[in-house]
Amino acid sequence: MSKTVLRTAGLAASFVLAAAASPVVYTFTLPNATGTLNGTPFSHATVTLQFQSDTASITNPSSGVFQTPTGIAGTFSIAGGASGTITTTNYRIYANQNANATGCLLASAGIGSANPGDYLDSCNAAFATYSLQSPFGPVTATYANVNDNGPLPTSAGPLAITGTNSPVFTAAPGTLPPGTPAPPSLWLALAGCIAILAYALLARRRTYA
Repeated sequence: MSKTVLRTAGLAASFVLAAAASPVVYTFTLPNATGTLNGTPFSHATVTLQFQSDTASITNPSSGVFQTPTGIAGTFSIAGGASGTITTTNYRIYANQNANATGCLLASAGIGSANPGDYLDSCNAAFATYSLQSPFGPVTATYANVNDNGPLPTSAGPLAITGTNSPVFTAAPGTLPPGTPAPPSLWLALAGCIAILAYALLARRRTYA
């Protein structure tokens, strides 16, 4: 293999590593939650929602607003009950450093939606300095909105949270358990790697033609 191809392969590998170099898991712990899962009610249960992205994929669409891509890998669990994966792609994790956002009157972080209304808004002044790109928390919400966008589709049926006491948000380096669907940014990075390698091989063939 020529030095050009080797250098290009190295560039492609570096591209992939850079794009997924810092996987991060965002965790929302909802204590004393009430709601329904696939129509079956639960109450006074701790619900845990976890989502995986990577710091390279965080965008800043407007001043003070940071968000992951939509449809990142997500899981849920209800203490003493069911667990599963989030099956919709119509959500993203966000951090809004601005006050007066999402009805919080404070900065916030949560599970946003491409539609009007969010699945969860967790409000605390501490989010005024957070951009989803580093470890953070735990931060306990001083106020929260839940279920403004309706139930969250899951592998066990629609999950509707109707109430909770002070959700706790944490961001930490790591990945979700094996078998959880990979974040789309990783697949995009791999596709970019394949494209770069294909271009290098085509250029090499033309050189020796």
